[in-house]
Amino acid sequence: MKLIFIVLLLSSSLHCAISEFKKDDYQILIGDNFNDEAFDIIEDYDYNISVIGYSQDFQTSSQSNDSFTDAFSYLNSIKKNNGEQLRVIKLNTSGHIINDKRFTLKDYNRGTNILKTVQNGYLIGGYTHTGQMIISSLDVQANPQHLKQFGTANFDKLYSLISYPDGGSIAIGTSQTSRNPSDDMFVQGLGRADVYLVKYTRNGQVRWKKKYGSPNKDIGIDGVTTGDGGFILLGISQEAHEFHLSCTKINDTGDIVWTKKYAKTGRQKAFKIIKTTRGNYLISASFENKNNQDNIPLMVIITNQGI
Repeated sequence: MKLIFIVLLLSSSLHCAISEFKKDDYQILIGDNFNDEAFDIIEDYDYNISVIGYSQDFQTSSQSNDSFTDAFSYLNSIKKNNGEQLRVIKLNTSGHIINDKRFTLKDYNRGTNILKTVQNGYLIGGYTHTGQMIISSLDVQANPQHLKQFGTANFDKLYSLISYPDGGSIAIGTSQTSRNPSDDMFVQGLGRADVYLVKYTRNGQVRWKKKYGSPNKDIGIDGVTTGDGGFILLGISQEAHEFHLSCTKINDTGDIVWTKKYAKTGRQKAFKIIKTTRGNYLISASFENKNNQDNIPLMVIITNQGI
């Protein structure tokens, strides 16, 4: 059994600066009878905490007299009442739940990212188990203002959502390729899997969507804006049997400015990229040792030119 597990650590300096917080640390377990998970967390403008993830919702089917010839038919019959559904929870400074929203979509889905908007609402992202990415704008009470599902006929997955100062956003994910010559070039893709980017306006309109990749497997993990309208994309690229870190500068119209790969022996994993106060970019990652047994932490600092 998995429960949504939230730990909030408050230092004495934070307590002095923000008197509403309790002095003691606290931890919260939120969950029902099935597996729940939290994927992202933010602090609101009022110092409350908002969390996004999913909760399992299993219900007993009332059509007990139905018969099925295979497991897939049975699963299809219950998919509207059972499975993972996106969930947003808001906690006050004392750790009490003050808002709890569950979203019921047609397909099983997971919420992976949550951002604050300049209107004091939220921008959330996720994906369905049928391979569609999800992006939705919520008001201050977490009520949906618009919800977009997008992707190809292949299995697509959203990994990160980054915001722009003008209220727009970039959805970063990966799209499996069809390799079907009867499909158009966008659906066919470039390799086994491609980085899939979609840029939205503040009103949820698509500005552009593009795929990037090689003949092998490429995964978009995270990104950070650069202040000139573009952003740096953090990803993983496959070469032979190894996966290497890669960073790509993308301009405002989705064109590639430069790409840098950071080869190191062993399989690498990328997690996060942030901009430092000095204007450089810090990447958190890991790589396996020669025996492919241990994951060793790896930190990479790059400039705006990827060096």
